[in-house]
Amino acid sequence: MSEKNQTMKPSVVIDLPPILEAWCRFALETPLDQEELVATRRNDIGKAINGFLTKTTLKPVTMPADNPVVFLLPVTECNQYSLFSKHLYICKEDQEQIVDRIEVMFNQWIDVFFQDGYRMNFSQMDIIESVLYILNLRINVVNFDQIKKRDYRKTKSDVRERSKMILKRRLSIA
Repeated sequence: MSEKNQTMKPSVVIDLPPILEAWCRFALETPLDQEELVATRRNDIGKAINGFLTKTTLKPVTMPADNPVVFLLPVTECNQYSLFSKHLYICKEDQEQIVDRIEVMFNQWIDVFFQDGYRMNFSQMDIIESVLYILNLRINVVNFDQIKKRDYRKTKSDVRERSKMILKRRLSIA
């Protein structure tokens, strides 16, 4: 980075699907008016991003992103020189791993949200609308279906597990 850029905060861009970007904004408690997300090492998202960070003296060639999300990086005593003296990036393969990890965290959050909602006798529709409200997403077909599919897969998986348990018990009694 040139000296002119040293006043800028170090950052990286990751291509994230919109629903995962919204969840990251929620999980990282990012104000609505703030464009960038802050990837500190105090949470799992920040740890994943900082863990895949690559520094180079040559400016990397970056591929265009469908939904580029800027993550600001924390400056610490240990990394302050390298963050400002080198170019930062996360290669496409590592970005894919980060997106996978964020998706796993999101899915775990959704699963717990549905469990709690069903325990409180809310309908699937009410729970999905609540999730979209919390994530500050519009209720449209894409967002709605993505969350509904997750609940459907989880429910189907639970039915499969219960069926196996019943079958095992039935076979052990016979």
